[in-house]
Amino acid sequence: MKKSRIGFLSGSALVVCLALGNAAIAAGDPARGAKAFQACAACHSVAPGEHMTGPSLANLWHRKAGTISDFLRYSEAMKRANVVWNEGTLDKWLANPDAFLPGTSMTFQGLREAKDREDLIAYLKAVSEGKRPAAGGKGQGMGMSMRKPDLKKAPAEGQVTAIAHCSDTYTVRTADGKVAKVWEFNLRFKTDSGKEGPSPGKPVIVGAGMQGDRASAGLSVIALRLSLLAPLAVFAGVAAVLAVGLTLNPREVPSPLIGRPVPKFDLPPVKGRTLGLASRDLGGEVSLVNVFASWCVACREEHPLLMDLHKRGVLPVHGLDYKDKPDDAASWLAEMGDPYTRTGADLDGRVAIDWGVYGVPETFVIGRDGRIAYKKIGPITPRIMREKLLPLIEQLRR
Repeated sequence: MKKSRIGFLSGSALVVCLALGNAAIAAGDPARGAKAFQACAACHSVAPGEHMTGPSLANLWHRKAGTISDFLRYSEAMKRANVVWNEGTLDKWLANPDAFLPGTSMTFQGLREAKDREDLIAYLKAVSEGKRPAAGGKGQGMGMSMRKPDLKKAPAEGQVTAIAHCSDTYTVRTADGKVAKVWEFNLRFKTDSGKEGPSPGKPVIVGAGMQGDRASAGLSVIALRLSLLAPLAVFAGVAAVLAVGLTLNPREVPSPLIGRPVPKFDLPPVKGRTLGLASRDLGGEVSLVNVFASWCVACREEHPLLMDLHKRGVLPVHGLDYKDKPDDAASWLAEMGDPYTRTGADLDGRVAIDWGVYGVPETFVIGRDGRIAYKKIGPITPRIMREKLLPLIEQLRR
């Protein structure tokens, strides 16, 4: 089971985070491109064979698009494309993905500044030539992506020995002899066949979402590896557990706040920012409130989409930073880029509770009347952006 990421993006060879950095062609600066690529690290690695939401970008240069044999999430448009990646094709792709590759699932309109494209392309070329410059700060190593913990080395409290389901509750027994009762909404089942995934027949439970601060309300993930050599009875038992988990659809839990004014609150800004966030700021124009945290892995996956909204000036994007250490939040925004017009530091998490937040990330669309029009649980994906958020924003502006 893929332990780490709650929500996945499938799509083109170079998914949205690649197109949102500060890019590259011929005369670009690889060092500047390396810093820009940090915004891409949630979706791509530059380590050979290490695929994430998108494929590894190692050895990209002069490679035909859509041809990495062990990457299974290419879009049909990318698989059919007769494109070889080089300065020219990457520049056209980053300038306008839709025009360059009709049928792509990209939601952004491309990088308009040629210099931005030059820098990122120069970095990708340097990576292919084994000359990757360091970006500095957090996120280096492993292609500047966040390394998943090695689930084969999970401690006893994370090693699952039995799972039972009754009504709306899972009972999870672990190797340390303890028993945890978890609301079914808060338990996810994922498989992880990677080298850091759990050993066959030895599922692992890991915390996720809101850092476990709500006990059962803190999202958890059961990570499993399905072995082809496992006995049929064991496989059937695991499949049954997975079947129950897959019937849950936490992204569609309705919020009682839809159609109501935003809760009253007043928060100071994230460290290093000057504009805080309060309920009085959310009115008079359509805006978006994104609940994030520096410790949230899924926040990295959606962050390039928020950066794109900011770059294109689609609407004000405000950030509600949930239970973060001030220095960590400031460092995270410095590393990933800051798409937020205003930020609010919810140090104790009380404001997030008033907003009915289940986990991080969550995103709210606020109408001009200051009422909540939409709530998205989990990371925004290109499809959600294209099919739900952008049409709703346009509708609310009429």
